[in-house]
Amino acid sequence: MHIGKHRSPAFLRFVLRIGRRCFALFLLLLFPVLISAQANKADSLRKVIRKSTTDTAAVTARNVLAALMINTSLDTSIALLHESVKISTTLQEPTRKFMLAQSYGQLGKTYNKKGDAVRALEAYDRSIALWDSLIALALPDSNIYTRRKTQIMGSLSYTYDQLGNYSAALECLLTCLAMNEKVGDKRGMANNLSGIGELYERQKDYAQNNGAEVFFNQRQTAEEIAGERE
Repeated sequence: MHIGKHRSPAFLRFVLRIGRRCFALFLLLLFPVLISAQANKADSLRKVIRKSTTDTAAVTARNVLAALMINTSLDTSIALLHESVKISTTLQEPTRKFMLAQSYGQLGKTYNKKGDAVRALEAYDRSIALWDSLIALALPDSNIYTRRKTQIMGSLSYTYDQLGNYSAALECLLTCLAMNEKVGDKRGMANNLSGIGELYERQKDYAQNNGAEVFFNQRQTAEEIAGERE
C-alpha cells in the first residue's frame, strides 16, 4: 500500500485553496515593502537632485525619478522631464544632444501614457532628430546611439498604431529593422519582425512580403541567433 499515492479531488481542492490564500497573504505582506522601497528610492533621488554638483547628474536624477513616478503621478513625471530639458540646453556638445535626446524620448513615452498623442509625437520627433545628429558625428558610441534611436522609433510606432495610422507605424518598424540589421542587434530585429507581423496580421494584409507568417518565422530565427550569442 502506497500511502499518499492517490488523493481525493476534495483534498486537492483544499490544497489549491490553501495555496492561493498563502500566495495572496504573501503579496499582501510584500506590497508595503515594495511601496516603502519605492518611496525610499524616490526620496534618495530627490536628495540627489537637491545636492547635484553637476548639471548632468541633475538631469539624470530627474529622468530616473520621472521614470519612477510615471505610474503614480504623470504630471510630476512630465514636470521633472521638462526641467531636464531646460537644464540640458545649458550643457556642452555632444553631452547636450545626448541628454536632450534621452529626456525628449522619455517625455514622449510619458505623454503617450497620459493619452496626449500630439505632444508624444512632438517629443519623439525631437529625440529622433537629436539621435540622428549624434550618429552623424561618427563617434565611437555611434552604435549605442543607433540602438537608442531604434528604441524611440519603436515607441513612436506604438503611438501611431494606437492612433490607427498603421502605415506610419509600419514605416517606423521597417526603418528600425534596417538599422538593427546594420548594427547586428538580433534581439532588436526579433522585436521589429514581431511588430511588423502583428501589424500585417491586424490589417489582414498577407500579400505584401508574403504576409505576417514570414515575419513571425524570421523573428524565431533572429531570437535563436540572439540566444546563441548570449
